[in-house]
Amino acid sequence: MPAPLLSALAVAVATSTAAGTSPVDERPGGPRLAPIKPAAPPSASTPVKAAPRAPWADAGALRITPQVGFMVGRLREVTPSVGGEVTYDLGAAFRVGLFGTYLFPARPSDELVSKFKTRDQDEVALDTELLWAAGVVARWRPIQAVVAWDRAAVAHLGLDIGVGFGLGDTRVPCDNQTELDPNRGFPTDSMGQTVCNPDQAATQDGVIDQVFYEPNTRRPVGALEAVLTATLSSRVGLQVAVRDVVFVSRVYRPGSTDALSDEVLHRASLVLGVSLIL
Repeated sequence: MPAPLLSALAVAVATSTAAGTSPVDERPGGPRLAPIKPAAPPSASTPVKAAPRAPWADAGALRITPQVGFMVGRLREVTPSVGGEVTYDLGAAFRVGLFGTYLFPARPSDELVSKFKTRDQDEVALDTELLWAAGVVARWRPIQAVVAWDRAAVAHLGLDIGVGFGLGDTRVPCDNQTELDPNRGFPTDSMGQTVCNPDQAATQDGVIDQVFYEPNTRRPVGALEAVLTATLSSRVGLQVAVRDVVFVSRVYRPGSTDALSDEVLHRASLVLGVSLIL
């Protein structure tokens, strides 16, 4: 074989070996490529780890979530609450459901009593308290992630944005001289006048509160919320929700403009829940 051809062949073999191909068999008779041995299959004892599943339950999952939390009023008073919700997964990023919450307003503070006594009649609606609310909710999940350890899923996380709408009961402070709306069907006193009845006053340590309340009024209630969820298993999840509860209060006060005090009220709340997934 001519010398130039042998040199070209040697360069080609060396280049192939450096690039990671089969090693060269240099036995007598000329350079040849040794056969590549196939990799041995994994043994039965070799663990095979699955990748984490998608971070959202399958469509059709039903979640029952008891909740506890609190709501902050306009004077920064904190009102504890209990409630719950039942939601249904429509697919990878949407849920619908029902919610309900019940609040436990405390005895009026000295600050509330003082502000109520000096409140302008046009601003009386600012003191409206929410007692309970219930309705429907719809949520969309724009963000989801999986927390994994050694390629095994530990928790499925998601951030939901939701809106809710429903009804709730409210109450408004008054005193025994406050005239109530005669067209609302409120109870009348022995003189036939519709006034705030001091018999509604609660007692605390034998002392009658200085703030009474009108009969409860049912009003439309809306909510905007951000909900952080953590699905820990196929049956259990955790939930933390921050909500802005919105409702409109209209209170009859003869001394105010048009005999009405109107306010759009916002109440912030924090809610914690544990979900049972079915």
